[in-house]
Amino acid sequence: MVVITVVILLIVGAFLALRHFTRQDLPDKAVKTDHGDMSGTTMGTQAVAAAVDKARAGRRGKVSLSAAGKTALAKYESAVEAGTNVVMQKQEEAVRKQQAVMLAAVKTPKQLLDYLRKTGDYDGAVKKLKELIGRGRESAIEEITKELSPQDSEDVLMFVGLMFADIGTAKAMNSLFSVFDILPENSDAKRDMGEIIATVTNTDCKLLMVEKMLSSADTDTSDIAQRALANMANRDVMLALLDGYLNAPNPRERELFADTVRHMRQPEMVPALKYIVDGERNGDLDTIGLAACDTLGIIGTREATECLIQSYVGLTNPATASAVCAAVQKVYNPESLSLILETARDSAVPEALRLASISALRNYDYGLVGEVLQEMANNSREVQIRQAAGRSLEHVMRYRARE
Repeated sequence: MVVITVVILLIVGAFLALRHFTRQDLPDKAVKTDHGDMSGTTMGTQAVAAAVDKARAGRRGKVSLSAAGKTALAKYESAVEAGTNVVMQKQEEAVRKQQAVMLAAVKTPKQLLDYLRKTGDYDGAVKKLKELIGRGRESAIEEITKELSPQDSEDVLMFVGLMFADIGTAKAMNSLFSVFDILPENSDAKRDMGEIIATVTNTDCKLLMVEKMLSSADTDTSDIAQRALANMANRDVMLALLDGYLNAPNPRERELFADTVRHMRQPEMVPALKYIVDGERNGDLDTIGLAACDTLGIIGTREATECLIQSYVGLTNPATASAVCAAVQKVYNPESLSLILETARDSAVPEALRLASISALRNYDYGLVGEVLQEMANNSREVQIRQAAGRSLEHVMRYRARE
């Protein structure tokens, strides 16, 4: 009896669901719920589902559905899924139409912000903001910024920030910093906003970023501005950084400019870093030149490593030479392995640079460098070379053993 009852309920449920969800339009009279409009028929299918669940629970697993029961259940579930999709699509379409009407009525930046607060329609808001600016409302961004407050939700603040980032002008980026300041400290939203600012590529924003880097008492803001400058770096930006560094009135500002260079870790930044090393150098490297060398070592491409090795030639200050060697030791890019091996084995290369190259070999797998290190550790005439090769060999063998 239990099985027959379940099958009957499933068939009735499937019939009702299919009958309702194949209709072209929603019922004129629908029940309002937190989940949207639901017709009485939809509620009927839910009642059937509840009855099925109750029947299943009552069996306590002692009775299995027959083949007919399983087929009816599959049809029922398929009908409910299809019907749910239809309802959701119609609801989404209705929301879109309503939002389009609301957005068309937006005439001022304040109305646009209110629209965004109510709907969360980011795409529509960006389009409307660009439209307002295009019609001569140049102050739209500042007007929206003035209306923001800490009482706004993080979602609204993030949407506004994303709008400003999409506009991308220096004025928009300045307002984006204002949004960043409003967001709660240590929140995920604030961290995300910082990442958005740091990815700016519009070089028209370089002076703004320099200003934020130098004037902000907040280290997070300074760091974000430095990363943004590093991200947009080209010849003009590098000249601005060098000029700022050379004319900085105090050591703090000089260090901030140098630290910006340390953020330029993308391989495409190598020419800009090389420009600093070659152009700033005058017998020795200053702080910003050493920062460029350190970053070249971290990037470690063939071009970056060649620049490092060449920069060592002609250095007269032992501390500067030591800093360049420390940068060479950081190279781990496979692209530079042959150059590092060549430098390590070349007896004509200054010993300090050879030692740095041997130390860099510990950054590679044993299979790539083990044989060379073993040969140098056993057969090199120079004591320091043998010792350095032995230490690097021990390191790569220990790392190999852990794998």
